[in-house]
Amino acid sequence: MALKGKKIIIAGGSGLIGSALTEHFLANDNNVIILSRSEPFKEQMLESVYWDGSTFDKWINSINGADYLINLTGKNLNCRWTKPNREEIIESRTSSVIALGEALKKIQAPPKKWIQVSAVGYYGDTDGNSADEESPSGEGFVAEVCRKWEDTFNKYSFDKIETKIVRIGNVLTRKRGMLEPLILLTKFFLGGRTGSGNQFISWIHIDDLVSIFEFLLENQNTGKVFNAVSPEPVTNNDFMAALRKVYSRPWSPPAPAFGVKLVSKIIGVPGDLILDSSKVVPKNLLEENFNFHFTELQTALNDLKT
Repeated sequence: MALKGKKIIIAGGSGLIGSALTEHFLANDNNVIILSRSEPFKEQMLESVYWDGSTFDKWINSINGADYLINLTGKNLNCRWTKPNREEIIESRTSSVIALGEALKKIQAPPKKWIQVSAVGYYGDTDGNSADEESPSGEGFVAEVCRKWEDTFNKYSFDKIETKIVRIGNVLTRKRGMLEPLILLTKFFLGGRTGSGNQFISWIHIDDLVSIFEFLLENQNTGKVFNAVSPEPVTNNDFMAALRKVYSRPWSPPAPAFGVKLVSKIIGVPGDLILDSSKVVPKNLLEENFNFHFTELQTALNDLKT
């Protein structure tokens, strides 16, 4: 059953995932309050409260009496990885966790659950090996970001607040996200594999991701960390082949690894984001009998066809 009549706080709720969660929760008559750097607004049951992600302000009053808290805050990784940007990427995540954690200590009626997002980048380049929630953290900048993010969150422990970490994979949606530029390339007959094409992609349909959050909010779960990915990761080669099939495109020439690295160097984002392998499985969700609606990539892509 869907959550109904709950007060749900979503920090950083104006982004891709936050927008999907907000739409779903509002459709089921929940009271959603977004903590955002954008100008405050109020529309029907949706309200936004300004916060800068680090300092205390009136937003603390919004958390008091809430049923659930979800924190999605963090500077987008899709930027030039200069030293200042790297520092901001980490600081934007850890400071928001600290601000929320300290705020929860101050209020009289804290939420029952606090879900903190992370990413499957925690595991680094997994090559052809599968990683689950018990696997160690990997190497590289993204893995470092996730470790510091989660370490900060794990410093907070509350008797009356259940805390969860959701490590999210590549989110497939109709608009924005990783899929939109790949669809455009595919439509123009440029939907070939990247590099060797053997690197794995851990993906999740946006509808399943929303259902995962709801599942963790409304159920008593034994685990603390959950990989939010489909049970069936695929190689880059298979991903692009499936996308070409959806849009009725023939074989397309591959993008060689050296070309990806060159372009990535020019735009300032390491090619590791594209060339590294991420073969991650949702062991804890499967053990707790979560029902995925989209386990096969082809079915997911057909559903999201634009």
